[in-house]
Amino acid sequence: ITDDITLDETAPVGTLLVESGDTYTTSPNVTLDMTASEPTSPPVTMAFSDDGVIFSDPEPFAASRAYTLPGVPNPGDGLKTVFATFTDQAGNVSAVLDTIVLDTTAPGGTLLINSDATYTSLITVGLALSTTETTSIPVQMQFSNDNANWTALEAFAFGKTYTLPAGDGSKTVFMRLKDGAGLLSTTTISDDVVLDATKPSDASITINGGAGSTSSRDVILTLTASDASSLTM
Repeated sequence: ITDDITLDETAPVGTLLVESGDTYTTSPNVTLDMTASEPTSPPVTMAFSDDGVIFSDPEPFAASRAYTLPGVPNPGDGLKTVFATFTDQAGNVSAVLDTIVLDTTAPGGTLLINSDATYTSLITVGLALSTTETTSIPVQMQFSNDNANWTALEAFAFGKTYTLPAGDGSKTVFMRLKDGAGLLSTTTISDDVVLDATKPSDASITINGGAGSTSSRDVILTLTASDASSLTM
């Protein structure tokens, strides 16, 4: 009388990738890609966990599986880890993991022209910038004069020199931010300033209504000036 048994002391060799190994995802619903090599005692089962402690029930191995990341809605954004175990018929277990950053929130920020000045006499101004994005760095920025036509994306900075459109009058500068996950700002980020590069014209001064002489040191001055953009009297 004989019997056979297969000795297998080697755990399966496997891999796990969340969203094909991407750094960021804007949706909690992701795809897991797996590989598992077990030549001695197949088939292999797999199980998953968000914390590496509590795992789902074992299920037959598959090369791909839909998965929902934890912690949604916000404040669920941030680094997420998916753990997986592969178990062969001999009971050998291997463990793998992969991480991804969940970012469901578009970046916000602020923009101030010349420290929030009301007027500027120069067409070139300084922009003071900020961003609220902390989840998916780096952040890029771009600018517009009409909220429709945008400059090329560039690396975010807290300050930037900017040239306003020519011509005196009210100017608006818009900023749009793009985070590392590819999300664009959804709220309007802008500031206004009045460009007045033209000196006042038709300025005059009249003493005592144009009288040729006076016996008093106290006189009445009549002043006139014309400035369509930023007249302050």
